[in-house]
Amino acid sequence: MYRSREWIFERIRRDRRLDPMVSQRTLAQRYRVSCKTVVKTLNHPVPTVRKPPLGSLDLDTKGAKLLFQIFTEREERKATAVATNSPFNEWEAINEPRLCAAIADRITFRCTFIQTGTESHRLQATEAEHHTAR
Repeated sequence: MYRSREWIFERIRRDRRLDPMVSQRTLAQRYRVSCKTVVKTLNHPVPTVRKPPLGSLDLDTKGAKLLFQIFTEREERKATAVATNSPFNEWEAINEPRLCAAIADRITFRCTFIQTGTESHRLQATEAEHHTAR
């Protein structure tokens, strides 16, 4: 059964309040998380927020220009890997079409495309495991 991070964090804090002598290892095993997660949970009153992936962000003009600048600087010095589930023409995170085209141009100049196909290998493996489990 899936439980949200907030639910797990609240339960860890509650268990520690009810039994102050319960060990971090016991809490980690009980909720199937790492000891490091238990320590963070007990030290912070609110769970830390995960940063969403780039594709789920809406970049304003300033953010898109910063992204362009990062790719420009990386192009001149080091290799950069970019993974995406969408072709460039479906990128909606960058609201300005010209800036999106400039970023795509900067990314694709002297690059190597590695297409893995449209199907996720992880999804296929998970579906295969579910089929064999039945």
